[in-house]
Amino acid sequence: MDVTPLIRKDTQVIQSYKGGTFKISGKIYETSIFVMADRVIEWPDINDFSVLAPYKDDIEVLLYGTGEKLVMPPAELKRRIKEELGISLEAMDNGAASRTYNVLMAEGRKVVAGLWRA
Repeated sequence: MDVTPLIRKDTQVIQSYKGGTFKISGKIYETSIFVMADRVIEWPDINDFSVLAPYKDDIEVLLYGTGEKLVMPPAELKRRIKEELGISLEAMDNGAASRTYNVLMAEGRKVVAGLWRA
């Protein structure tokens, strides 16, 4: 039985990560990024989430990838993201964020992965 999830060809899939390099749907990124089902956006400042504001109605959860290791963000940051954008923030290392993004995206969830280039 084939259990591979059906994913539209135009959907952004996180294929691999190593150090500060991410491969998303065949394209290499060497910068911090936000990955959504239909786009990849550069993320120049780890404290600035304003680039997500135009898409906030299309996002339920932000998987906050903190690099090779989990670094818990301040509670104030989680509160600010929830208040300003209406998005829940879940912190994890980049590997966990990448895997979780792919699963949730395949399920049709409104998810974005913020992958910080450490």
